[in-house]
Amino acid sequence: MLCNRTIVVAVAATFLVMFMFTSSGYAVAGTSGIRSTFPIPPLARTIAGVTISTQTGQAVAGAKVVLIGNRTTRMQKSDSNGWFQFDGLAPGTYMIQANGGPLVNVSVAGYDSFVTLLVD
Repeated sequence: MLCNRTIVVAVAATFLVMFMFTSSGYAVAGTSGIRSTFPIPPLARTIAGVTISTQTGQAVAGAKVVLIGNRTTRMQKSDSNGWFQFDGLAPGTYMIQANGGPLVNVSVAGYDSFVTLLVD
């Protein structure tokens, strides 16, 4: 989250634009006294990871990976190297599991997350 940061940008020689970032949005102000406030949309985040066999320690291709949380449910299969990736997620907390294994809680906020899921 961006909070109380100010960036000053010179536009031409006679006009100055200031962007003031706050937790609820950002305001734009110029030398003419114009002010406008509008919200910053939440950034889309990614949860990615790999599925690993508890028996062999090797990547598991084709594992069914389920992501639940933040008013969404998604499913995909891990690729030939055991990798999976869920893009375009809103910041929040999600539960993720592979092949019906244990649920893992993952939070995404100001960063993307990487998870290793163990598969029996």
